[in-house]
Amino acid sequence: MIAASMRYSRFVTWLKIGLPLAALGLLSTLFLFSSEIDPSGALPYADVDVEALIRDPRLSAPRFAGVTEDGTALTVTATAIRMAAGESPGSLSGEGITALIESADGQRNAISAESARFDQAGGRLYLDGEVRVSSAAGYDLRASDVTLTLESAEARSDAALSAEGPVGSLTAGGFTLRRAADGADPGSSGALVLVFTDGVDLIYTPPNRE
Repeated sequence: MIAASMRYSRFVTWLKIGLPLAALGLLSTLFLFSSEIDPSGALPYADVDVEALIRDPRLSAPRFAGVTEDGTALTVTATAIRMAAGESPGSLSGEGITALIESADGQRNAISAESARFDQAGGRLYLDGEVRVSSAAGYDLRASDVTLTLESAEARSDAALSAEGPVGSLTAGGFTLRRAADGADPGSSGALVLVFTDGVDLIYTPPNRE
């Protein structure tokens, strides 16, 4: 019995010494046979043209958000903006513009454009270059330019446009997206309405009653 106990104690003592030594041996083997570090495999740094940024300073992915007095939320984002060359101080030009107009009752209207000019003094955003408007009423229209008044979140265009909507396709000489006048319609209080102007031609498409 005593001899067995002594053998067990020696075995435990050997494990306490042998296992750490074996672990050190394995770690040494890993370092000896590990592959060399390839500096070319490191993550690359961003390729930034500092001289171009100095010549043409710009701000990437800006975002402007606000709420009008009547509760209409306006959010404007852009791919980039820069100082507008040859314009009055405070004027900015941008590209990849998206404006989201959301009324207090949850109606969402989106306007996107290739480019725009921001008139800080007048509080207006002039969008041009394939302007597209997606209205809450289900109309998808395209125009060459749109003026967005930031204080009231009202969009307006006096340029010829084409549109597709719930009742068919149409052309017009302009449009206005604005808040419904008080008292004009008891059910439209605070809502945004899309009004086509100047020679509206509509090709009516009857609903499919299958």
